[in-house]
Amino acid sequence: MAIKLTISTEVREINEQNFQTSLETIAAQLTPGTPVMLQNYSSSDLGLTRGKHIHNILFISDGYLHPHGTFSHQKGKRNFAFITSGYKHFQEYQIVHHWQEQLELDNNRLTIPHDWTREQYNEGTFSRSGPELWLSSHSAGTEEIIIGDQLKDRFPEAIDALKFTQDAIHFTLHPFYSHLGYLTTKIGDKSTPEGNLKKDAREREARDLACLKAVVNLIAEANYEQSDRTFNHVHADQLGWYHEGGKYLRAKGVPVNDTDYLVREIMHPQRNLAFVKLSKGMTVGETYILPASKMDQIVESAFTEERIKKYYPYGKDEKK
Repeated sequence: MAIKLTISTEVREINEQNFQTSLETIAAQLTPGTPVMLQNYSSSDLGLTRGKHIHNILFISDGYLHPHGTFSHQKGKRNFAFITSGYKHFQEYQIVHHWQEQLELDNNRLTIPHDWTREQYNEGTFSRSGPELWLSSHSAGTEEIIIGDQLKDRFPEAIDALKFTQDAIHFTLHPFYSHLGYLTTKIGDKSTPEGNLKKDAREREARDLACLKAVVNLIAEANYEQSDRTFNHVHADQLGWYHEGGKYLRAKGVPVNDTDYLVREIMHPQRNLAFVKLSKGMTVGETYILPASKMDQIVESAFTEERIKKYYPYGKDEKK
């Protein structure tokens, strides 16, 4: 069993015999800012049930590969981050941000595929045949690794989301402010499968809108405090509603997607204040806010612990 390695246009295999030399080859090719994609897997055969789980991880390397095969991530302006997905083409994904310089996680590590067995026992309490003893089969490792700028062309949306998160302010709205009962009393019809799907989608939309409203409120308050304006009109629009979506901004180097939101002033001078990414984090209410050009001071002051506790205090005094 081997790992498929692609560096730029060169394709080769990594196996147990050339593992160390392959790590040296990879380390020599890595430079700060190089995108890397790892496709890891795990599978199990328990006898009656079989399953395989694919775990793709996308990140930007800081140029260093640990001797045992673990990658380090490049830090952006505010965070280290990586993207994880069960889909090979990152149609859907989640963002994980962290502050550690070296994140020791198995999914950041290059691992030769390997097999093993495990003894399983069923005491047979409700079985006429009595107790059973058998061996289950398992396998795990890395199937593929891709290194280089070709990832920017293959997964442009995911790469932009990654860069966005590296530079963004992280804010989590407590579920109290976004749960169903707080926003509305009825969503969808649970009596049919279609109704359940509609209900789940609308619940997600309601949570997202609650988070967006909180973000806009906090930024508006901070903007008002730091200006001499009589009125405080701040609004959020989804970039996809604009004629060219986020294309114009991306051309200027702003790593936004069309599903992101632009928070801006409505009245003169109509400044862009921040960009907001919703529902891509690992937990409910997790939101990323990227300050617009020259707006770092205003946006950072919007998300201080004191201001959040003042306007959204629920859960802030809970024991950790």
